[in-house]
Amino acid sequence: MTNPTSPTVSIRLFTIKEAAEVLKIPASWLYERTRRNAIPCHRLGKYLRFTEQDLANILAAQDPGPQPRQ
Repeated sequence: MTNPTSPTVSIRLFTIKEAAEVLKIPASWLYERTRRNAIPCHRLGKYLRFTEQDLANILAAQDPGPQPRQ
């Protein structure tokens, strides 16, 4: 018998350090933007966490930079 209050979906949450490693950016960049509410994140008390979707949204919102000439 399963417990109806147990989570049925597992959500991967990344710490600031883990998210910075995945995105290949400094953790300070993430801290600064979360303070300005400029990027999506989840606040769990004093802790910040990111879902995979948050990381994808952060990447999608960034300027892709100059495109190579063709």
